Amino acid sequence: MLFKREELTSEQYTAILMIASGKSNATVAKECGVSTRTVERWRVIPTFKTLVKEAILDIYDAAIAELILGAKEATRQLIQIIEDEETPRKTKVVAINSLLNQAAKYKSVLLEERLEKLESSLDDNLIQD
Repeated sequence: MLFKREELTSEQYTAILMIASGKSNATVAKECGVSTRTVERWRVIPTFKTLVKEAILDIYDAAIAELILGAKEATRQLIQIIEDEETPRKTKVVAINSLLNQAAKYKSVLLEERLEKLESSLDDNLIQD
């Protein structure tokens, strides 16, 4: 039983989202009004599996975006901890360490992005030649 994206039912889309968010087959089946066996059959269909993987990536990307949105406030809080004269030294060291680690990770991400752009540019130039 193969199907295309446009042939999916609303129950199957619901199942995809629930599976991607970690729900069990039994929970998905109950919510979608189908049997657990039906959910198990859906899960082995290539198109369905692909859509579950895409949904997982979308959920992951959304979570990362939320973390990024909170990073600015987290940084402010860490700086306040570091600058507060009443904060114990050990706490300041932990805050400083956390801040520096996050800065290093951010720098690493930026370097990876630059490297990917360079590689893509090189690949494009090789294809054109």
